[in-house]
Amino acid sequence: APNFKFIISWKGKRFNSCIHDIWMRGVRLHFIKVDLRLQLIQCPIKAIYKFIQLREFIAFYFDFFFPIFRTLDWHFFDFGSVWAGRVANPFWAPNKVQTVFDADLAFEGLAFKWEPKWSTSNAFFNLGAFIISENYSAGRDQVDAGLFGYQLGYALKGEDWSWISHFSNHYFLNVKNQLITNAEKSAKVDPYSYPFDRYRGNTVFVDDPALPADQRKYYFSNPYIILGFGSEIKKRVGPVEVLGFFEFNRNDAIRAQNAAHEIGSSIRWRVLQISASSILKQTDSVFAAFTDSDTNGGGTDNAGYRYSIFLQPAKNVTLALHRFIAKRGVDTVPRDFSGTHCDFSVSF
Repeated sequence: APNFKFIISWKGKRFNSCIHDIWMRGVRLHFIKVDLRLQLIQCPIKAIYKFIQLREFIAFYFDFFFPIFRTLDWHFFDFGSVWAGRVANPFWAPNKVQTVFDADLAFEGLAFKWEPKWSTSNAFFNLGAFIISENYSAGRDQVDAGLFGYQLGYALKGEDWSWISHFSNHYFLNVKNQLITNAEKSAKVDPYSYPFDRYRGNTVFVDDPALPADQRKYYFSNPYIILGFGSEIKKRVGPVEVLGFFEFNRNDAIRAQNAAHEIGSSIRWRVLQISASSILKQTDSVFAAFTDSDTNGGGTDNAGYRYSIFLQPAKNVTLALHRFIAKRGVDTVPRDFSGTHCDFSVSF
C-alpha cells in the first residue's frame, strides 16, 4: 500500500484525494525543473539551492510509486557503486569509531564508492553528498544544511594480518550563523557551561542576551570543515586477534579548540572482545549534533577513556558493555563524568 506521509497542504487547503495531490505536485515539480534550467544559466549557486528543493518531491514519488526501490543501488564494473536515497554511512572509520558520525545517524542523499582490488591490497575512494537538516518543513525551512565529504584509503592484507589507512575531508554546509534548532528540533544550550554559551559543547551565540531565557535564539558561531586521518592494524596470533587503531580529526576552519582523536586497542578471543581507548574532543573539533551521543557523555568539550567488553554468541547477536571515565567542560566548566552504557543488538 502507498505511504501517504508526504501529503501536504496546497494553498492552505488539504486535498483528500491522493490523485489531486499527485497532480498538483507534478505541476509544481515541472515548474521547479524549468526554473532550475534557467538558473543553471543565470546563477549556478542558486541552481544548486533549487535542486535541493526537489528532494521533497523526489522522496514523495519514490515513496508512493516505488516502495521497494526507495534506495538506488547501482554497481558498475567490478569495483564501483552508487547509492541514492536512504543509505548507510559510506565513510570508513578505524575500529568503527564515531568521532565524526554517530552510528545511529540516517544518511539521505547520494553516495559513490570506487574500490579497485588487487591480489593482496585494495584502494578505496568514497564520496557523499547528504541533507542533514532535521528541521525541514518544505518552503518554510529556515536553512538547508548539508554535508559533502570524500575519503581516500588503502588496505593491505597478509595471511594473518591486515592494515588499513584513510584520509577524509567533510564539509558541513551552511552551519555558521544558523539556528541550533536546524541541527536538532529540540536543541537547547548547555546549562552546565554557564557563563559560556555552548550547544552540546559547540560554541554558539545568542541574538539578544537581554531577552528572557525562554525567548532567546542561539546560533552556531563556527563553520565545520573536518579533516580526518586514521589507521588500524590487525594481527592474529593463534586463536587471538589483536587490533590497534587511531583516528585524528581537526576542524580546518578555525585555529583554536579544533582537535579530536581516539586511540585504542582491543583483543578478541572467540566470542569475547575487550578494548580500551583514549578519546578527546575539543570544543569545536567536530559538529557535536552528529558525533557519538554516548562517548564521554556525548557532544564535544570532553576528554577521557572508554573500556569495553563485547560478547558475540552468534554472528548477528552482540552484547556490549561500555564504561566511560572522563572530564566534561574541559574548556568551560570542568567536572568529572563517569557512566556505563549497555548495548544489545540483533541484525537480520
